[in-house]
Amino acid sequence: MLHAFLAFIQAHQLAKADDKILLAVSGGIDSVVMLHLFHEAGFHIAVAHANFKLREAEADADAAFVATLSERLGLQFYQREFDTKNYAMQQGLSIQMAARQLRYGWFHELMQADGFDKLATAHHLNDNIETVLMNFLRASSPDGLCGIPMQNGKIIRPLLFANKTSIEAYAQENKLSWREDASNQQDYYQRNFIRLNIVPRLYELYPDLEENFSKNLNYYHLLRQLLQAEVRKFKDSFILQEADILIPKSSIENLETRQLILYESVKHLGFNAAQVQGALDALHHIGAVFYADQHVLNIDREYLIISPRSNQHEQVFIHETDLQVQRGEEQISLQFLSTWPELKGPGTVALLDMDCITFPLTWRSWQAGDRFMPLGMQGMKKISDFLVDAKVPLSHKLRVTVLEDASGKIIWLPGLRIDERCKIGHDTRNAIRLTLSAQSQKQV
Repeated sequence: MLHAFLAFIQAHQLAKADDKILLAVSGGIDSVVMLHLFHEAGFHIAVAHANFKLREAEADADAAFVATLSERLGLQFYQREFDTKNYAMQQGLSIQMAARQLRYGWFHELMQADGFDKLATAHHLNDNIETVLMNFLRASSPDGLCGIPMQNGKIIRPLLFANKTSIEAYAQENKLSWREDASNQQDYYQRNFIRLNIVPRLYELYPDLEENFSKNLNYYHLLRQLLQAEVRKFKDSFILQEADILIPKSSIENLETRQLILYESVKHLGFNAAQVQGALDALHHIGAVFYADQHVLNIDREYLIISPRSNQHEQVFIHETDLQVQRGEEQISLQFLSTWPELKGPGTVALLDMDCITFPLTWRSWQAGDRFMPLGMQGMKKISDFLVDAKVPLSHKLRVTVLEDASGKIIWLPGLRIDERCKIGHDTRNAIRLTLSAQSQKQV
């Protein structure tokens, strides 16, 4: 077992001999065996135990057991208690998801504070079988069908080569002690239900389940590598334009597996498979929009344009006493003037007649139906039409804002155009200079 453990770590480059490794040890047989293997192999290790306070005295006994074991082995020991039930209720999470967030958040803090290179967890082959089954039944992506990754950033799983039988045999051979978690025998959790009710029946039908599963996993990993190579080739066609990603339609139309390739290329931005399919169905519907939490995908004439979502619903009030206001990553500075030079600056600076403006001002995203009188015109114009005429790229339209005064009059499209009715004239007595500071604004 020790030889196989070291061979697995070396083959997949999970850790180096001089790495400082934090071990997540619950006290159960899996994590105790992992701890023993790392200790026997001579790695530089420390132990972390999370007490979720879910099983009262039993949970405290688990913590005491891991503390004693760590002390006996001469290892640095960390522990923390969590009010898991209260956290789950506050965050609207299941107990399992809450516990996961709490422990990995704490592990991350420890690694940063004490300079650990890796975090090791004791997931093994049978855990992987359960995970793949759950992912398959949830209609997972190719990544999900590859199971638990051997390495995810600094997190390593050095026991994924071992099945439960070999772990139990190693513990008995080395006369190891461990703690039994009674909740593992209760099937109201989805994973436990599959472990206790589904997997045993599968073993009855397929005695070589573990061996066949390992072979399939290796095959799926190779398929994923092939898929990733195709995705990298596809992403070579992307055009980066400031904060936007432009995906040429021509590079999509020639793909036989376009839905899969496009999804794998944009899923990290928060788009799901249904949104990707919707975008492909609307590929020639210019103006179609698809929203993820942090990004928006627009269908343009030649491109699919992915942009960060702006604070579209945030509105900021500007009072006459303000010198500077902030909205997201943009800000507007105010300067009141009794004399002024002729303005020949960029569109990010506006010089307006104070007598035409009623405070407070509202700085917000533009909305369908908004109208103003663009400088140089004598009639009202919809902002949507103005943006089209000004050839503002679709990706920038969602970021366009308006400055509206208390009477409901739009006096400025920051970075674009002021309203004709508020321009400086011969009879202007007092003026206000507004300056927009932003990462990127289209100037017209």
